[in-house]
Amino acid sequence: MKSFALKNSKGDTSEYFLFEKECTYENTPLKVVVCYSKNLEATKKRTIDKQIIEEKEAILKLGKTYSKRSFACEEDATEEISKLLSKDLKKIKYHNVSLTLDVIDKKKRGRQPKDLSKVEYIREYYVKFDLKEDENKVKRQFEEACTFVLCSTDLNLAGEEILTEYKTQSSVEKKFQQLKSPHFVNSLYLDTPERIEALTYMILISMMILSIAEHVVRRELKVTGEKIIGPGGVKMSQPTLWAILLIFSVGIGVKVLSINGKKHRSLARPLKDNHKRILECLSIPESIFCWQG
Repeated sequence: MKSFALKNSKGDTSEYFLFEKECTYENTPLKVVVCYSKNLEATKKRTIDKQIIEEKEAILKLGKTYSKRSFACEEDATEEISKLLSKDLKKIKYHNVSLTLDVIDKKKRGRQPKDLSKVEYIREYYVKFDLKEDENKVKRQFEEACTFVLCSTDLNLAGEEILTEYKTQSSVEKKFQQLKSPHFVNSLYLDTPERIEALTYMILISMMILSIAEHVVRRELKVTGEKIIGPGGVKMSQPTLWAILLIFSVGIGVKVLSINGKKHRSLARPLKDNHKRILECLSIPESIFCWQG
């Protein structure tokens, strides 16, 4: 077990404890890294504390229901306890619940004889719940919540390198999130492998350009301390690639006129402040929307 500090893109430091081991899965040698995140502790504690309360309330509610339900014989009550343990209480994570039988003798309904020795009783069985929080279970769930496992087929990589690579994948996933959207993929129809390959390269180049655009806009806004109004009217100092695309997807009006056989394109209305600020960050002139051909 060794400690490792990792800085994110914002400069914040996250502390981890790493344990490395080599193993084989499906005949494939792997380097496995068990990572425990100190930074997750506060968040996971709040989550688990909430789950403990919710679980306790659910068990107490179930116990209240069974406190009003009687069984005519011990066999039926015992069978019901088995069902509870195998179904309703099977997924209990933070508590120990013991179920016992509470036997109560009640007078039979109707008029009773004056002679108390001849009064008839019936025996009823109730399932009694005994609930107690298990500290060991809570501790184990908390530690598991703060732990995740990474693996790589590159046995030469150190645990720190595997974790660092893993933490950078979010920036890649965000960029490809739009590409994996059904609205985008469903509109593509290509017949030959060559066209699919060509389109893939075009998409990758486009994503690289858009990633650079996102980086430049964020950098320039950080320098000036300005914010732009993103989708939904949200003020953004670090707009995402998707937010920038949405800003330009609405509000841009272009008109095309044909004069003496030549086409002239120009803006139908002035650009909004958001559009102008992003173009300024990217050093792109407004005339990009205008041309004469």
